[in-house]
Amino acid sequence: MTYTLNSEATHDWENHDSAVPINFVVSKVVPVGGQLFSIGGGLRYWVDSTENGPEGFGARLIITALLPK
Repeated sequence: MTYTLNSEATHDWENHDSAVPINFVVSKVVPVGGQLFSIGGGLRYWVDSTENGPEGFGARLIITALLPK
């Protein structure tokens, strides 16, 4: 299991406006039919947002195929 907590802040220098989400994601590597996948999901909360940007909570789902060299 992997636990991730991160932020992806952006800033508009001309309009002096910021967007700051905080993300929490949990993922795990699992075999599906002989192929390895990293499957995860998490929550996002917008601490600050642009005037017409997103607000409150959001969700994300992540599926990544892990291919050998």
